[in-house]
Amino acid sequence: MRVLAYPDPFLRRKVNPVKEISGQLREGIAEMFLTMYEAKGVGLAATQVGLDEAVFVLNLKGDPSGEQVFINPELVAIDGDRCEIEGCLSVPGLEAKVRRGAHVHVRALDIDGNPFEVEGADLMARVLQHELDHLAGTLFIDKVGPATRIGLRSRLKELEERYGALNER
Repeated sequence: MRVLAYPDPFLRRKVNPVKEISGQLREGIAEMFLTMYEAKGVGLAATQVGLDEAVFVLNLKGDPSGEQVFINPELVAIDGDRCEIEGCLSVPGLEAKVRRGAHVHVRALDIDGNPFEVEGADLMARVLQHELDHLAGTLFIDKVGPATRIGLRSRLKELEERYGALNER
């Protein structure tokens, strides 16, 4: 698998819910973890690797005990407010301050189809919101303020030009 880069239109897709946790989906999830580790990320959504399913993976610990799979995730509650620097594997070389909830509550299915709920604060809250956004076709650059967007304009244009040149081949 490879991580799709901005402005690939697939990143703007709203995913379909998972209807069945098949062997193929399990293999895809295993590959998503490998791809995420290779890219040195802490979270990866299915849309970032060209899969049209409501799935994301994350690992904040960096070892196998920290692996978490979220299938058909839903944001149950959000509260508080934090503005911190954020980046994205699909928008390489770009970081910006993004305002997000400080605490979230998410409901999902695990890889075995069992429902679970998780509450997260700080980095966990930020990663959960970031990956949920990917499943809705939203990128972190869509959440920055107008002044920040102006500052990012030249770097985004470079990414757009690189994407265009790669796709002309």
